[in-house]
This record gives sequence, C-alpha cells and structure tokens, in this order.
Amino acid sequence: DNRCKVDAVNRNNETPLMYLSVVGQTRRAEALIARGAHVNRLGWTPLQYAASKGHLDTVRMLVAHKAIIDAPAPDGTTALMLAAFAGSQPVVQYLLDQGAVPIVQNLGGHDAADWARLGKHDELAAKLQALIQKTLAERAAQQAAAAAAAVPASTEQKGEIA
Repeated sequence: DNRCKVDAVNRNNETPLMYLSVVGQTRRAEALIARGAHVNRLGWTPLQYAASKGHLDTVRMLVAHKAIIDAPAPDGTTALMLAAFAGSQPVVQYLLDQGAVPIVQNLGGHDAADWARLGKHDELAAKLQALIQKTLAERAAQQAAAAAAAVPASTEQKGEIA
C-alpha cells in the first residue's frame, strides 16, 4: 500500500511533499496531500521549501491546505524569511497578505528584512524593514494604550502612600 509511504523521510528528514514543493511541482504535491501527506510537520516544512524557491502556486496551494504560515524551522526561520532571501516579492507579499508576521526573528536574531539583505535583495529588504518598523510602532502604541487604560485613578496621584 503506497499510502504508508507518503510521509516517508530521507536521511535529511525530508518528505516527498517537501521535495515536490521545493521544485514547484504543485499538481503532484496536491495529489500527494490528497493521498494523506502531511502539510504541517515539526522541523522544516513544505511551505518553507516552496517559499525558498519563490514557487507562488505551490505556496498558495499549501496555504489552501492549512499550512501554518509562520511555522518555525528548527532554527526559527520562517517561510517569509526564505521568500525574502530568494527575493520573491510575490511570495513575500502573499505570505504577508495571509498573516505572516514580519517582526518574527529566528534564533540568530534575523528577521525577513535581514534575510532579504543576505540574499542581496536590497529594495525588498528596505520595504520589509519599513513594514517591520511600522508594525513595531503600532504594537508599542497598542501596549501603551492598554497600559494607560489599566492604571487605576488612585495611582495617578504621586507621592501618596496608601
């Protein structure tokens, strides 16, 4: 029965779905999913593999099959980071549209903008850096507003000891 082998791993812990994803074989990958291949897994994922090569059709198909957008690789690297490294503006934009969080960093402290710079995609890196700064500023404003709303009126007077 071939069904038992759809998630077989090679010596690099890669599945057939990961291979089909990295080479952009969207139809074959979807057929494998229909036979029971797992889209999500611990470690590296098919989505990360597809994103690393800029295969937008494969990325879309995997997301349609519930691929976890920000699933971290063992080192914390995400599909967004890999798409940025590849310089794939369409995949980067699609992942962001699907909810990828641009401020995520891997264990080395690198975010998607850093990965774009590493791949020598400076224009994409600048766009991602601007988005990261905007996201961080929005989060800081939300946290400040939440903190201000949580302060009881009695603590606003300085110097009083209850």
